[in-house]
Amino acid sequence: MPLSSYLKEKRQKKAISQKEVADQIGRIRHQFISNIERGASKPPVDILKKMCAIYEIEEEEMKTQFVIDSVAMARQEAEEKWNQAFAPKEASRSAESWLML
Repeated sequence: MPLSSYLKEKRQKKAISQKEVADQIGRIRHQFISNIERGASKPPVDILKKMCAIYEIEEEEMKTQFVIDSVAMARQEAEEKWNQAFAPKEASRSAESWLML
């Protein structure tokens, strides 16, 4: 489960609004929480630690979810870079093969 979905689920289980979370964290707006829950923004670790207290979850659980999400994103980025590096060569080989016919 992406970190964004995990955080949204935890907030909803506590039955609190994005605004209430933002107010409890302090110095952020509810739009920031919305961006996090939509996956548009990655929350800083200090914000995640505050969310642990608000959602009443263990820091180790949050850390595990954060690491899983970070690894998944890194893997996706690496695969995209790999595919970009090799896709044009494959396409040109196919074109060369077609011309030989």
